[in-house]
Amino acid sequence: MAVPCFDGLFLPKQESEFVHTVLDELAAYQQEDKRKSVLLFPPLPSRLRYLIHRTTEDLPGLASFSVGESCCRRVVVYYSELRGEVEEDSDLESNNSLCDESPRPRSRRVMERVAKPAMTPEDNGKKEEEEEDLQTADTADITEEITAHLKQTEIVSIEHAHNDYSGFENVWICPDEFGHVIEIYGFSTIFNTDDLLDAFTDYSDGGMKIQWVDNTHALGVFSSESSALHALSIRHPLLKTRALCKGSRQAKGKAMREAEFIQPVKQRPRIDCTVARRMMTRALGGREDKANDTEEDRCRNSLG
Repeated sequence: MAVPCFDGLFLPKQESEFVHTVLDELAAYQQEDKRKSVLLFPPLPSRLRYLIHRTTEDLPGLASFSVGESCCRRVVVYYSELRGEVEEDSDLESNNSLCDESPRPRSRRVMERVAKPAMTPEDNGKKEEEEEDLQTADTADITEEITAHLKQTEIVSIEHAHNDYSGFENVWICPDEFGHVIEIYGFSTIFNTDDLLDAFTDYSDGGMKIQWVDNTHALGVFSSESSALHALSIRHPLLKTRALCKGSRQAKGKAMREAEFIQPVKQRPRIDCTVARRMMTRALGGREDKANDTEEDRCRNSLG
């Protein structure tokens, strides 16, 4: 299986598998050859939507755009002959975004779906019918938005993607690259950076810094993987921790976007009293006491 390459870079394993799954989906769509139909993908993170757009670009005769908002945004693939006025798709602009956009208020329909109680095993038949009804309702909500992108005035049929993409929804984090980072969550919005650092005083001998995700989530960056693992053992009544590979999508996205700023913390060099005394003496314009010079200073003076 060839590894896809976009923008001169080979994709990570999970993204490569995702692209191959999309290629299978698009091949099946083209094989059906329903020229008056569009292929609708499920809601996916912005990075995966971008990969669908880029994959579609390489297939003659197909084009794509996105519909919906925030966590409900999804990709539509269609035959180029149906194209209407071309607009720049925001998903194509955010090719480096590895997490969802900032959460927006959910629609009433989505809120109602989330609030529905779980079905009992005896209601499996009714559950399947309701899921089909919900899918139809969701499709009806975006049909107008889809047709607005097409030049054809007649109604086109909407084909739903058949492959399972649920396994690709979470951002994949390489443990070897981010083993020194943990996610801190479950704390109050009144917490600040100093509060979090104080909570980990006994777990940060090698150094620690905080990278904020939002008001109740932050990344704890340590000097090594072993230090991070030690910090995961904390038992604090006001906060929780977890490894970044098991963290929230927002935390993973933050880490991927700002990887250069969350490198392992370097432990500050120890400063003894001799160095501090010399600095004070120079600042006050006094004469340095040679007896207090370090071995390094004496060697430097002898060479001079």
